[in-house]
Amino acid sequence: MLVKEAGHQGRPLCIPQSQTSFSKFTNRWIGALRPISVRNYLGIVMDTTKLFFRGAGRQGIACLLAACLLAAAPASWAQQTAEPVEHIKDAAIAVEGFIKALKSSDANVRAQAAHSLSDYAVDAKAAMPALLQSIKDTDSVVRLFSAGAIARIDTDAKTAVPALITMLKDPDPTVRSAVAQALAGIGPKAKAALPALVVALKDKDDSVRWTAGGAIGNLGPDAASATPALIEALTDPSENVRSAAAEAVGKIGPGAIAAVHPLLKTVKDSDEGVRSFAALSLGKLGSADAVKALAEMLASEDWRDRFAAVKALEIIGPPAKSAVPALILALQDKAKQVRVFTTYALVAIGTDAKASIPALNEAVKNDKDVDVRIAARYAITKVTPKK
Repeated sequence: MLVKEAGHQGRPLCIPQSQTSFSKFTNRWIGALRPISVRNYLGIVMDTTKLFFRGAGRQGIACLLAACLLAAAPASWAQQTAEPVEHIKDAAIAVEGFIKALKSSDANVRAQAAHSLSDYAVDAKAAMPALLQSIKDTDSVVRLFSAGAIARIDTDAKTAVPALITMLKDPDPTVRSAVAQALAGIGPKAKAALPALVVALKDKDDSVRWTAGGAIGNLGPDAASATPALIEALTDPSENVRSAAAEAVGKIGPGAIAAVHPLLKTVKDSDEGVRSFAALSLGKLGSADAVKALAEMLASEDWRDRFAAVKALEIIGPPAKSAVPALILALQDKAKQVRVFTTYALVAIGTDAKASIPALNEAVKNDKDVDVRIAARYAITKVTPKK
């Protein structure tokens, strides 16, 4: 197993599997580690909403913490832990060790303990009291990982959601963003957080606004009351926030019908991602005006716009029959993905798309892509009226 330790010139350290050599490893390296080197090892990269670990990955990180714990743990516990922590059969033993580590004077150890507890999920329920204290830690990384652990461990969300709501006021925007992401992961069970998430939509940090929008969307229909705030977010300076808002109203569904007209403007946004999410949400909300806008979008110079439009028209189904002429033209699109999904949209419309049969026959005979030919052949069977 290889672990890359900062301060060791990037060279891999091989963590031994036997108890004797493993103990020697800990005695040699734990004393040499500096707080900054552990943080560099963790290599926390915050791409607004997601944490990515660089280096050895979960297995290596677990082993590094195992070394930390074994160096300070009683000999009786070390004897039970001849293998790395992730291989311990009795999760209770590991969880007990991580709970102890949450009280370490070293913030790096506390942070890693919180992160590791999240991997044990429901098996780490005994750690909830300690984690509820850790979300108040003076170190922002500890608070961040503690929030994630709480969200994963408390599956019924009764304890996690109130704690996370409080953390949306954390002074560190990275923590606030991670908390919103944790609430997004909880989904509809986090509906009590809706008022706090609406407030977070106006956070001064765009990553917080982005993740808050995503969390609101994941609440589903229960978030209908947030529609006005999401409509306002459709004009946010950040394209990420606009994308999240556009996607969220589609996830809310009919309760966000008031967003249709604002979305008609958003499909002309300067950012391709925003336009795509707006188109898909128009498909989910549906309306005569939406069909017209989506049909016009099929003439866009950007194939991604055209792709989003045909997907949205497929979602709308029969009510999108007025878009059939535009879909017939789309069967000749330069992008294979657009041509394939155009056949799907025609299938969804059904026999009201019978005018497309000649164009579908042409695609069966002459399209250069086999996937398009197969899809077109199937579409003919679905748009042809039964005798």
